[in-house]
Amino acid sequence: MYLIRQLDTEDCHGRLRPAAGSPFAAGPPTNSLFRLLNSLFRHNKLQIPPWHGTAGNALLTDQNGFNNSPPAQLWVGFNSAAEFQNLRVLAGTQLYVFVEGLVIADPTQPLGFFLDPKSTLAPEGLIPELVQPMRTVSDNLNVWNGQNVAFMVKVEQTN
Repeated sequence: MYLIRQLDTEDCHGRLRPAAGSPFAAGPPTNSLFRLLNSLFRHNKLQIPPWHGTAGNALLTDQNGFNNSPPAQLWVGFNSAAEFQNLRVLAGTQLYVFVEGLVIADPTQPLGFFLDPKSTLAPEGLIPELVQPMRTVSDNLNVWNGQNVAFMVKVEQTN
């Protein structure tokens, strides 16, 4: 544990560098243990996905649309603890719930987009015309990117 505390931040090449005042700061990292740790940290970084919310996350299955086979799924993050709690309450009492948020195009996501966790809501009801299938949004990102959208979903999992 002492050695781990001696490691500071990464340099511009993604390598860990020694903390100021640590025994490793005296010169270049020639210590083989330091090089091994550096390699392990560099190759096992955990990337937080952009959709990840600070209050909670939910795996949603779309319940809408004619081209929904197999059913589209989307992880959605919530930065609002109140909205995330509301989703959990609604999911416990209803088979389907509504989730809405701002669409952000991202080709690294399975459907090509995610909902901005700062904007994600779980309203108790919506005007039906506002609800879109996930695949329709995915197929028309040129229209939906930067726009609010609502989905009728089943909550599969929350964390």
